[in-house]
Amino acid sequence: MGNDTVPHGREKVFVSLQGRVLDLVPKGPDWVPRHNAPDLVLREQGRAWVLFDGRGRTWTFTAPPALTGAGLWLLSRDGPRP
Repeated sequence: MGNDTVPHGREKVFVSLQGRVLDLVPKGPDWVPRHNAPDLVLREQGRAWVLFDGRGRTWTFTAPPALTGAGLWLLSRDGPRP
């Protein structure tokens, strides 16, 4: 307030998975759900984002070339539990 800089909005990250939409907030380098999913962690890995469920299951999201820069990442791999 009081200076001539343009305000910037906060980055918003949402994950839609298995019928649920989760609002994520930053926690260090990771993103975690704001409510109701304490075991989930979203982490950027190279050109993908990987969601860990705390029980050994992972979901990998990538941006298809046609959507690069759109801020939309699609599920590309659903990893089984070990």
